[in-house]
Amino acid sequence: MFARCSSACVRGVDGEATDVEVHLRQGNPRFDVVGLADTAAREARDRVRSALVQSGYRFPEGRVLVNLAPAETPKSGAGHDLPMAIAILLADRVLPPDAGVGWLMFGELALDGRLRPVRGAFLVASTAERRGLAGIVAPQGNGAEAALATGLPVYAPETLAEAVRFLAGEAAIDASVPAVPCAARPSRRDFAEVHGQEAVKRALVVAACGGHNVLLVGPPGSGKTLLAERFADLLPPLEREQAIDVARIRSAAGLPVDGLPSTRPFRAPSCSASLAGVTGGGQPPRPGEITLANHGVLFLDELPQFRPDVLESLRQPLESGLVTLSRASGHVTFPSRFQLLTAMNPCPCGFGAGTPRCTCTPPAVQRYLSRISGPLIDRIDLRVPVPAVPYAALRSGRASRGTDSMASEVTAGREVQRHRFGGPRLNATMSPREMAQHCGVTPAAEKHIENAAATGRLSARGIGRVLRVARTVADLAGAAGGGTPDRIDEAHVLEVLRWRLEAGGVQ
Repeated sequence: MFARCSSACVRGVDGEATDVEVHLRQGNPRFDVVGLADTAAREARDRVRSALVQSGYRFPEGRVLVNLAPAETPKSGAGHDLPMAIAILLADRVLPPDAGVGWLMFGELALDGRLRPVRGAFLVASTAERRGLAGIVAPQGNGAEAALATGLPVYAPETLAEAVRFLAGEAAIDASVPAVPCAARPSRRDFAEVHGQEAVKRALVVAACGGHNVLLVGPPGSGKTLLAERFADLLPPLEREQAIDVARIRSAAGLPVDGLPSTRPFRAPSCSASLAGVTGGGQPPRPGEITLANHGVLFLDELPQFRPDVLESLRQPLESGLVTLSRASGHVTFPSRFQLLTAMNPCPCGFGAGTPRCTCTPPAVQRYLSRISGPLIDRIDLRVPVPAVPYAALRSGRASRGTDSMASEVTAGREVQRHRFGGPRLNATMSPREMAQHCGVTPAAEKHIENAAATGRLSARGIGRVLRVARTVADLAGAAGGGTPDRIDEAHVLEVLRWRLEAGGVQ
């Protein structure tokens, strides 16, 4: 006796279709699960047996063989428990032969027959329409998330027995309602609360407008972290396709997907974070911090305190927007198009070499700065000094520039880029061909770039990044003045070179 049910598993940040095949035959009692199942999937033998018995059904005598197809695809987790149990009942003629046709099923079974939610429901449910299925049967805890991922009806029973009665046509279940889209959260942190750092705020506006990476360098208490925590509020809401990408990543990581997100991710891992925690890892591989920050911001505070292998792992994702994890079972590629925001002190004591309070020797300063490799620094567009704030600036009571004003400037500059690229792309992602088309400079501006390159302080990559940031500065100037200049002029380039070359000795 044979039966088959449709299911799916998580592979990276995608759902992969699977089938659960059951063959019942005579012989000594035995229950086998084949098809590259991990430990959790193989242990379904005990969960399924107990859940069927506790739900009032007879477990078949003889040999029970379960195949999770395709056989070469690794299967992980307990999501195949429900389709296993249903397929066994179909093969044992407890359910009509056509009861499982057209349904995508997934869910973990408790020993008493209750259905428990599983990781990746958004990804698993998204495979149903591609397979031409009619609906989805999933645990109640996954119902709203699964309904968000597809236009098909999603039915979420509480128990295995309820699922069996529903598939047999003996009971009705109301279709799950998609999770309500998350409302944009109001900003609770205003840049107006940060006094005396107007030049830094200007740099953050440029970075937010063009999607450029930033390094903030300054002494303790100068406001680096305060500024960074408010940075995400300058960014516009996610586009729908971007929101779907973020939802898929959260689902793959086992995080709740309570509606399509509207605000951009802001991830701030501790400096003690491991390589796997930042880039992704585990078995099966799960997204790390750089993937969870996709379409958003990755903030690394106290940059030199991160492990060297963690920092070096950022180099390739910063260029390609992807991170590939190679395992014996295959390769998994995660998206990682994030904006890097970092902060650090200028020296080990924090106050800056050459200042009266600094107690660091030149070799100590050099060792401290050398914790960040040249190739990584070269990928950071803006290196912004954050000076100590004088007491008078803190207590003056003078109005400081706030988030609303800065965000409106960012929005205007991004509209210029949307018109240029025909979509939600930013200057930071321009290809060399696009740079040749859009980053023409005046002779005076060209001379400054040439001089900086001649001193060895600008690599070929650095020249390209200077031009991209200067294009953003020109876009902001044009948006404020009513027209975007076709060519980048001297003032735009000088502002960018000052940020890139003059940040507390970081080169």
